[in-house]
Amino acid sequence: MLAPADGEVVSLADTLPDNPLGVKDANNPLGNHVVLRVAPDRYVFLAHMRRGTVAVKLGDHIKRGALLGRCGNSGNSDFPHVHMHVQDTPVFNTGTGQNPEFTGINVELSGKRFDHVDWPLIRGLFVWNP
Repeated sequence: MLAPADGEVVSLADTLPDNPLGVKDANNPLGNHVVLRVAPDRYVFLAHMRRGTVAVKLGDHIKRGALLGRCGNSGNSDFPHVHMHVQDTPVFNTGTGQNPEFTGINVELSGKRFDHVDWPLIRGLFVWNP
């Protein structure tokens, strides 16, 4: 999992086990995760990482593209995937969600491919760097 933007690491977890497929840990919604402050009142949550793979420390200032950790299945997740959430407070689900936009990416959506586009973050979006 790579940092989507420059930012400061303000929260993380790295010791929760990965769930067996089909099982969720509702007591730890984010599972192993990293939270980045990318601007005043803008926090990016990257969640469900594999235990022991978080590659940053609290207070680190990281650059876009830096390795944060590996995709896993920890937390309130029943299959491996990356959860990205942006809100205006550093505590999960206590603020107002924000609508980030990716720039200069390739997108696959509903079997169609779009290259080098700017696109808002939406559920089910497959993205990669050109």
